Amino acid sequence: MVEERNQQIVTAYNQGKSLRKLGLTFGVSHERIRQILMDNNVTLRPTGKVSLKVPSAFGKLTTRERFMSRVRVVKDVVKGDHWVWIGLNGRCQRKYGRFVIRGKAYYTHTAGIFITTGRFPKSNLKKLCRITHCVNPAHWLERSTK
Repeated sequence: MVEERNQQIVTAYNQGKSLRKLGLTFGVSHERIRQILMDNNVTLRPTGKVSLKVPSAFGKLTTRERFMSRVRVVKDVVKGDHWVWIGLNGRCQRKYGRFVIRGKAYYTHTAGIFITTGRFPKSNLKKLCRITHCVNPAHWLERSTK
């Protein structure tokens, strides 16, 4: 099954799809796509400098829309839906991702709580699920400071 998926990735890459689009399609990071391609002896295309044509509507996205565009929802019957962070994890490849709100960077789980409740947590948080990149606010428990 994994080999079949890897062959689909190789075929799609050879047809011109980018690493990021493949990552979004198959639900893995673009770094993992790159590794799969290298394992299958595929010559990677040079990226060079890419000029992005940003649609005019991009600047008008709300904070929630920006946040949710970097989240992949994974269904789980037992613990509810996991919101898996597929955005960047910061410069040092931290365990938890980072997201900018009003010019300040926050951990993604903190940003997720702010986006759903409208307030930042005032105390430490405890994770209830075992998925490291899950940012679903329902899977975080706010500990009391007393």
